[in-house]
Amino acid sequence: MSDHTARLVLLTGFALVLPIGLCFRMRSQTSERLDRSLEGPLVLLTLRPFALACMLGTVAFVLNPEWMSWAAIRLAGWVRWLGVAVGILAALVMVWTFRALGRNLTDTVVVRRDAALVQHGPYRFVRHPFYIAFFLVVL
Repeated sequence: MSDHTARLVLLTGFALVLPIGLCFRMRSQTSERLDRSLEGPLVLLTLRPFALACMLGTVAFVLNPEWMSWAAIRLAGWVRWLGVAVGILAALVMVWTFRALGRNLTDTVVVRRDAALVQHGPYRFVRHPFYIAFFLVVL
């Protein structure tokens, strides 16, 4: 797979998954204000900056692969296609998690006052499916 094909696959993935995520996030909005300072320093100082760096690196690669050439690793075409399959799996886990959370979905680890414990969907098998999806995307 060439860089051009990889960029098209990334753009297609974003074009498909981003609107779905935005739709679920908009449906879950309430008037309750969540205090993000309750996330704690581990999330504020590690998880959020790491996620931002990954997103910015991906956007830089899509816009101009030369900007990310310092991080390039020569991989066989089949390995890149395996990455596409893992990315699809990550997107499916993410959408499944969105559906399972419903109104409990927030953009923070802080829960709402009226939140309910979710025990269906991917939560039947794992406590934090979003983290698994994030790990798969990073992989």
